[in-house]
Amino acid sequence: MPADVFLITGFLGSGKTTFINLLLPVLISKGRTAVIENDFGDIGIDAGLLSSHNVKMRELLSGCICCSLASELSDALLALVQSDDPEYIVVEPSGVSRTSDILRLLHSLAEKKLINIADVITIVDCVNFFDYLEDFGSFFTDQISAASVFILSHESGLPAEHISSVISVLKQINETPVVCRFDMLKSAGPGALADLLFLPPKFEFATGFNRNGNEPLPLFEYWSCRPQSVFTGLQIENIFNVFSSGEAGRILRAKGFCFSGDGVCMHFEYLPRSYNIELIAGKNIEPGISVIGIDLRRDVLKGMFE
Repeated sequence: MPADVFLITGFLGSGKTTFINLLLPVLISKGRTAVIENDFGDIGIDAGLLSSHNVKMRELLSGCICCSLASELSDALLALVQSDDPEYIVVEPSGVSRTSDILRLLHSLAEKKLINIADVITIVDCVNFFDYLEDFGSFFTDQISAASVFILSHESGLPAEHISSVISVLKQINETPVVCRFDMLKSAGPGALADLLFLPPKFEFATGFNRNGNEPLPLFEYWSCRPQSVFTGLQIENIFNVFSSGEAGRILRAKGFCFSGDGVCMHFEYLPRSYNIELIAGKNIEPGISVIGIDLRRDVLKGMFE
């Protein structure tokens, strides 16, 4: 039987990798599972956060699946199908990829009976939703138009009216998907997620959903490094303050691993309205910083991290 492919989309920092960490145990319990994960740029961060799961993983770097890595995605899927015969494949594209382009590639494989498109799950960042909608227009709504399931993330603490407004706009763009709140789904346990994933009918490819496919992509830029210096949590917070000030360009997303002076590994995530720093067991983790934005000041970034 062809493998069921779950495409997990969402803009930068929406929580795709966090969701996949919940998703994988459910799929693994049901059958052989594999992951294709794409970080925009030449340093992979998210793969390290998924490595604890016993799955076959393929990491695609140095581009986004929808453009320069399209053929590589196709090759990776075919290689997985032929060598490992998975029953389920999770595909996580970069947050700056265009979902409609990925779906066209998947659909071509599905027509050949090589895979099934099971679900297109779009993680929606409720905090930054209206900013992204205003700033990135049809590029942002392309992810929404293609979804079969919406998962609302970063919703904790937001007023009920804000959440309702987000859902209202989502439904104006695409009225079909099931809508779930991330926190509620997480607290409900694996059974609720399994019910959501295997709820019929399966995703159906709509040939006309991408009405803005000829519009140019936003000029996202990427910068990365492997820092040899050590950092304190306070130093990382000060770097986040520089990000917020605009001194380093418009930073849309930053993430990475770095070490403190006593050898503790810090994993950090930065978004325009929030950030998080956590300590993790990181003896086998290589330091790495990944930054995505617009009009990046590479001299400023290099001065902070290198």
